[in-house]
Amino acid sequence: MKKEGYISNFTSTTNENKSFTKVDLKYDSDKNSALKGLTRVSTPGLRSYSRKDEIPTYMGGLAISVISTSKGVMTGKEAFKSNLGGEIICYVWSVSYTHLTLPTNR
Repeated sequence: MKKEGYISNFTSTTNENKSFTKVDLKYDSDKNSALKGLTRVSTPGLRSYSRKDEIPTYMGGLAISVISTSKGVMTGKEAFKSNLGGEIICYVWSVSYTHLTLPTNR
């Protein structure tokens, strides 16, 4: 998500056999978050998996999917390029619905 521009930095630490990841969100000069929305897909009670050729798109491709694969956590595009499937963790987007303008066919 750092490559996609949603976060500015992250650090991972381990204390007493517990792992923690601190994520610093990215903001613009007006203090607006770069991350406008997040939808959780997999839950502890209901995991959602996808094969490499079945990685779904969300919001017509405007959102990125976050996939946990055997090679680590990556975006859906990176998983597809690496020929990997995995667990769909969430979808993340930076476009606000109020600022979304769709073309019309005339």
